[in-house]
Amino acid sequence: MVIKVKKDIEEQKPLGRYLIEGGFIDSEQLKVALAAQRSERRRLGEILVRKGWIRQQTLDYLIEKVVLPERSSQKKLRLIQKDDRHQLDTVETKQQTKIPRQKLEIPVSPYRTTRLLFYIAVILLGAHLVGQFTEHFLPDYFSRDFIAELFNLDRELNIPTLYAMGLLLVSSILLAIIARAKHVRGDRQVRYWVALSIIFLGLAIDEITSLHERMTDPLRSAFNASGLLHYTWIVPGIIFVLLCFLAFAKFLKDLPSKTRQLILVAGTIFVSGAIGIEAIGGYYAQIYGEQNMGYAVIAGIEEFFEMLGVIIFIYALLSYIDKEMKGLSVRFEIVAQRISNTQLLHPRG
Repeated sequence: MVIKVKKDIEEQKPLGRYLIEGGFIDSEQLKVALAAQRSERRRLGEILVRKGWIRQQTLDYLIEKVVLPERSSQKKLRLIQKDDRHQLDTVETKQQTKIPRQKLEIPVSPYRTTRLLFYIAVILLGAHLVGQFTEHFLPDYFSRDFIAELFNLDRELNIPTLYAMGLLLVSSILLAIIARAKHVRGDRQVRYWVALSIIFLGLAIDEITSLHERMTDPLRSAFNASGLLHYTWIVPGIIFVLLCFLAFAKFLKDLPSKTRQLILVAGTIFVSGAIGIEAIGGYYAQIYGEQNMGYAVIAGIEEFFEMLGVIIFIYALLSYIDKEMKGLSVRFEIVAQRISNTQLLHPRG
């Protein structure tokens, strides 16, 4: 079997296309700049910088890291193909030989991703309640306590804890991605995104290590706390929340309306669970103890609120990337090695 192979070299992409695809300028701005270029005989980048549509630092970074490397690789490819075009004529058939890798890209949908994360949280809450019910009310059976603890939302180093930590870690990564994109574009608010990424990374570490709970006994003894302050770590927790709100108030105000509302809803739900329901749980635990179904229900609701708040926050970030940051998208890329019955062979090889 003979197959003719032909490849067309893509024409060199102009600078304006890079800028539009990256979301730095729009098509109308490009038209104005090109018209000015024809009349003023100046470089396109110089005109865009002079008009204030892009920063010189951003333009230099884009040219150095993206435009020049891509054009250089295209030039090399032209030379190689020009030299080899007359030699590559036929292909031979062989069995079970590899062909070049193929990429499968799966875009991350904000709505579908959030719905999946929510369903998982609901399942974990249900598993927690069922496990606690069996532990408190049903006769002992093989692995009863082990299974109950495996899904206990009030314990550490189990499935719900790993899931909650994963949610916080994903939030931190998304914030870091946005921060990187903002840095490339010269956005002045990049420091807020970086700070949020660090905060959520810290929350993820705290989720798996329970550092905040280790503060309870020393603080309770120091302040002789009881009642709603039985879990006394919530006092520095409240202070931390207030400081964060004050520090990020201007940042929130400058966000798009939908993103701001989603973040505020997410934060309210998260804090309601982490501090509000935690305080109720502490009051209940002081009177009735922690080893009962009532406390298990309160603890389950508390952890579910925390997970729900982070899930809504992830939705806010994905929606922000999808709607507000043109040229930036979140997707999974799967590289597959496919096996075929044919292989392209070079006559000289």
